Amino acid sequence: MSGTPFLPVILGLAILNGIFSPFLVFTARLILLHLAPALLFLGPVTVAFFASLLAATAALVLAGVPAALFERVTGRRQTDAASAAVWLVSLGVISFPALRQAGALLF
Repeated sequence: MSGTPFLPVILGLAILNGIFSPFLVFTARLILLHLAPALLFLGPVTVAFFASLLAATAALVLAGVPAALFERVTGRRQTDAASAAVWLVSLGVISFPALRQAGALLF
């Protein structure tokens, strides 16, 4: 845990990406049609929650790929501050549309 000082920021950015994702409708449709059609009976709030959770998790995993490649190329054995910074920057790039939409709603 001491090697990843950016972890709370990374998780917060992933949560913001899940909440304000412009692809939330697409993600909800994917969940309803293919992954869990039974969620439709639980209501639209549950579907929106799981769509947001899926978007946040997908962004978190997708942003981890460049960080993992960076660790592999540089020969690191553990995640350190440099790897976490690569992860944070990658997540920032992926989350830019969601952050732009959140900024439009707030201002």
